[in-house]
Amino acid sequence: MKNQKTLLIVLCPILALFLIGTIVFTAVQAKQINTLTNFIEVNMEVDLNEWDGSNINFDHAHPIYDDTAIIEAYKSGDTSKLDEEELFTLNTAKSVIEKLGINNKMSDYEKEKAIYDWQFDYVRYDSTQQSAIPSDINIEQYNYYPYGVLKYHQAICVGNATTFKLFMDMLEIENKIIHSTTMGEHAWNLIKLENDWYHVDLTFDGSDNTKTPAYNNFNVTDLVKQNAGYPWDSAEFPEATGTKYCMAVIENQKLDTIYDLPAALKAAQEKKKANVYVSFADHSPLDVGLLDMISSYMKDCYLYISQNYPMENGDTIYAIPVESTNTEEVQPEAEKYYDMDKMEQTILDVFDVETVD
Repeated sequence: MKNQKTLLIVLCPILALFLIGTIVFTAVQAKQINTLTNFIEVNMEVDLNEWDGSNINFDHAHPIYDDTAIIEAYKSGDTSKLDEEELFTLNTAKSVIEKLGINNKMSDYEKEKAIYDWQFDYVRYDSTQQSAIPSDINIEQYNYYPYGVLKYHQAICVGNATTFKLFMDMLEIENKIIHSTTMGEHAWNLIKLENDWYHVDLTFDGSDNTKTPAYNNFNVTDLVKQNAGYPWDSAEFPEATGTKYCMAVIENQKLDTIYDLPAALKAAQEKKKANVYVSFADHSPLDVGLLDMISSYMKDCYLYISQNYPMENGDTIYAIPVESTNTEEVQPEAEKYYDMDKMEQTILDVFDVETVD
């Protein structure tokens, strides 16, 4: 009996503390829920007691900005109908075009590339602004349309696409936006140069620590873009089959044999090129194991294939960054279409490495 009383004396304070903690925790939760409820009802103009979820989008899809008013003002010179944001957007975009020296003597491709290079350098992808409710409810920069992109130098994919579209519309270059939401949200551009369409994806072409675009997603075909992982309804858009203005095609070095690759890579690094584009006359596939072998002789460089470009004639163009130090790239070994000993000797000869018998 005495032991039971002792046990009760010990347990009662513990149970009391547990009960108090539960009440406090519940009260805190209720306050947090009430705060969130008030935020949603005030900022999204809904009554949660009657809300069926139909008018709030939680799938991370952003609206595609309509730049019609800005384009009309740009062409007419009448800005009286523009609001403050639109006027800022127009004036900033005009100053960029003037600063870059874009004029009517330039081809559409030259105009496009000038904007592409400028926007890549000016804007950085903002990975912090992708939620339905921003972490800072007072945030003033909106990175999914041109005003926020041009003012704050940051963008999510939709912001990159709508800003690039704004410039193309001002320069009267036919273009469209593809907005894919099937596997998460992603947006990019289609552009028409001469009679052919091309995919243009600024967001996929670099990161915060790169100053020069890789051009892996600059003016590419449907076939190349389909490998990027974001599907789109091809019935709603024109076929993109152009290759004339694809950077990989423009810069491609068609090597006679795969044994010419070491010299091509060494020459590119000596010229301080960011990327090398190569294909092989005999259609040999490029083996990542060979790039590993050559990497061991290159200075501060790990070679890998950043993009493949299948061509209609059976060629495959390989994009190889020659300044990369990314040792985390993992790619499957391919069947070797060359003699290992001969290739090793070729590499030794190119890099002037003396062997010791």
